[in-house]
Amino acid sequence: MGHHWNKILCAVDFSDTSRATLMQAAVLAARGNAELVILHVYERSALRSAGEILVADPEFEDRRVHDVNHTLDELRRDAEQLVKRVFAEATAGDPATEIVRFAERGSFDAIVIGTHGATGLRRLVVGSVAEAVVRRAPCTVVVVRPQFRIEPD
Repeated sequence: MGHHWNKILCAVDFSDTSRATLMQAAVLAARGNAELVILHVYERSALRSAGEILVADPEFEDRRVHDVNHTLDELRRDAEQLVKRVFAEATAGDPATEIVRFAERGSFDAIVIGTHGATGLRRLVVGSVAEAVVRRAPCTVVVVRPQFRIEPD
């Protein structure tokens, strides 16, 4: 590939295909000695419904942020086997919106994002997040296909 990317953003949703997506991004980053930033966007859920009452649950939020950071650290260590400069970030909000905003703000050259294969179908179904990112991104988007495991019926 003739292009030179200095900054690559890899969006991960912590699904089964996230690690494969990240390692693909790491290969691309290593090839061009680029900086790799791993981004996870989680939905805000500070308010949980208990019957009719909305309750703020800071303990639940803290635990979730801790889990997110722990998972991001593991992914960052995986990527560091191939890439010198790896950073990890988490933010709350709508995934497609935040991924595009983050890419714009950080002047990224490319976004790497995975798609989800629909279970039981071998045909690729582009996830709505990946689709929205492709439409709105300020830079190149690399869409990684998951390796399909054919589920026994």
